[in-house]
Amino acid sequence: MMSFLKKPYRSSTRVLLGMMISTWLSLSHSATASQCGTFEIIQGPDSGTADGTISHLAALNDGTAWAISSLNGETVLLYFNGSAWVAQTLPEGIEGIAFADSTATPDGDVWLTGTRAYSVYEVEVIFLRARNGSIDRIDHFFSPRAPVDISGSSASDVWALTGAGDVIHFDGSDWTQMDVPSPYQRLYPRGIYAVGPNDVWAVGYGGDGRAEYIGYTQHWDGSSWTTVWTPFDGLDNHFFRGVDGSATDDVWVVGYINYSQTIALHWDGSSWTQFSGPPSGAPFLDVSALTSDDAYATPYSQNDFNTLFYWNGEGWREIIPLNPPEGVAVLWRDLAKAGSCDLWITGSYLIESSYNTLVARLQPRAVKGDLNGDDNVTIEDAVEALNTITSKSTGTINLRADVNNDGVIGIAEVIYILGEVAGTP
Repeated sequence: MMSFLKKPYRSSTRVLLGMMISTWLSLSHSATASQCGTFEIIQGPDSGTADGTISHLAALNDGTAWAISSLNGETVLLYFNGSAWVAQTLPEGIEGIAFADSTATPDGDVWLTGTRAYSVYEVEVIFLRARNGSIDRIDHFFSPRAPVDISGSSASDVWALTGAGDVIHFDGSDWTQMDVPSPYQRLYPRGIYAVGPNDVWAVGYGGDGRAEYIGYTQHWDGSSWTTVWTPFDGLDNHFFRGVDGSATDDVWVVGYINYSQTIALHWDGSSWTQFSGPPSGAPFLDVSALTSDDAYATPYSQNDFNTLFYWNGEGWREIIPLNPPEGVAVLWRDLAKAGSCDLWITGSYLIESSYNTLVARLQPRAVKGDLNGDDNVTIEDAVEALNTITSKSTGTINLRADVNNDGVIGIAEVIYILGEVAGTP
């Protein structure tokens, strides 16, 4: 059996130098390893030349996505097929729809919702479901207020929050409107997040006075809706704008105090706790939680160009997710998660008089030669490479570990991996 051993060091100086480099690498890694991956630009639907923005985005873990876009002054439904954005022809019978929001379920369905004018007292609510790359279901009904947010835990558990504070639930077959007790006379519902059929959060702000804005959270436990206490109960000018989570004991509500200070409330399964925001105290607009140690928030202020906010399990900080094209300033508008380290973000940037769309995707950080994705290069990776070459691989291969960027796992990867294992310089 062939063995691969590291070459011995030739002097104490080399040992010392190796120890110094090792220590430096470990410190460098600890300072930057909190993010699970890196953001890469996805070609925008307008190719940087037309006037357009994406207002809402829904992404799937197969690399496809749906978007609601304003392109050249018109609302357009777009589908990203893995390589390019394609404008979709709207189905007959929904002409004039004003899209409001979109979401993707973990099992691969996308829901888009919008409204059309109907009467003085009601609007026509429309839900479109996309499955396997095309619209396959359309639902219509009438409601006093339009949906403001939508979330789904599965194909048979989708929830929409309306501007009146009520919810509409899809059980896999039909939509059912559900009354929710109002905590205030005046209500501004803003976000909904479905952990599961018996675990749903709705948030917003409201008050009993004309200019009173008190944040609130409401919870569905499978049988009833209840208002849940937060540290900001009864405090004016507290705006709860977004909610998302990764588990029943990992839920975030974000917003701002008096339009200028961070609100970052975390639910641990039993109570809400306010966490400090970034050092700037910047207000948050929306949040997406990938895991308990990975969450991202968008800025409320239009002065926070290029900035996202990142939670690493210990605190919130400002990050620049990527270097914008042509040095322009980007205002990030929406977040769409597709997996535990798969997040899409979209924003717009101004060049002369045109607003252009920018889309980026967070994916796992690639380690050259790490075919099995365990963040190490070992003999197991060489075996995976050989199995791939001989079509015997049964595991998931990380193609981003390609060592020479030719898009193929081959002999070059085997040679590189064996050299790393053997300690070849």
